[in-house]
Amino acid sequence: MAERNHFKAKIMLFGEYTVICGSMALIVPFDRFSGKWVFGEPGLDDALSLRPFNDYLSRHQVLGEVIDCVRFGKDIDEGLFFESAIPQGYGAGSSGALVAAVYHRYGKQGVANNLQLKNTLAAMESFFHGQSSGLDPLCSYLDAAVLVQSDGTPETPVLAPQFDRMGISLLLVDTKTTSKTGPLVGFFKEQLKQLRFFRMLNEQVIPLTNLSIAACLDNDPASLMDGMNKIADFQFNHLQPMIPDSCRSLWQHGRETGRFTLKLCGSGGGGYLLCFTQQAERTAQEIAAAGFEVISVGN
Repeated sequence: MAERNHFKAKIMLFGEYTVICGSMALIVPFDRFSGKWVFGEPGLDDALSLRPFNDYLSRHQVLGEVIDCVRFGKDIDEGLFFESAIPQGYGAGSSGALVAAVYHRYGKQGVANNLQLKNTLAAMESFFHGQSSGLDPLCSYLDAAVLVQSDGTPETPVLAPQFDRMGISLLLVDTKTTSKTGPLVGFFKEQLKQLRFFRMLNEQVIPLTNLSIAACLDNDPASLMDGMNKIADFQFNHLQPMIPDSCRSLWQHGRETGRFTLKLCGSGGGGYLLCFTQQAERTAQEIAAAGFEVISVGN
């Protein structure tokens, strides 16, 4: 891959949590935030600690052969750090961008296909979350939208959804709180042990996710909004720990008025929420009036 030094944030449009259970997923780069390699004196807010990450890579039975940990360590000693503007704990892929940057700069061998690459990046990112799908760093590394099939195979490049053509605006809502992915994934896995939740997820939510992704890529706004509304209702009713208390009334307001729909962005628990609306100006005003910052994603 050509030399480059900027690695973008990402947004998972569909597939949060359900991808663990075999649903499709759709993830796109987010140009607003990125990280880059810098030599110098890192500031207090500069990225994640590199030395423990390099130690993890060097100890890993497989990754120690894939990543040039010796060269990585020497660069760290010489003042290398990852200067990132990607908010941490926001579901925007801050650790994924770092993993992509490390693999791009220090990877020692190519991979046969995107599935093998995803698995390698997942093993790397597991250092930060305990478990990773590898999708965040894959999207950042390839700098392209990634469609994940039900069997886990990632396909790229795919044309990023054209929301403007569908008359839909995509916004991010800043919940003003951060979260950690690991405990939330643990909660979700505990829920899967309940038969009613497991059946609902497999018989309703996963098919809705797959249909919503298809509608997204086919520029079918009616099917997209219908599927996404039902997914949002499931998340509100069954994944309450992923939705900050301060955002629940806003979530309900959007559904009751029909003007906008909020859904999880990444693992949830804080960070950003995704907002889909066909009344962007009014929606932005209502969200701002509720005390939250709104960021337009664009197309």
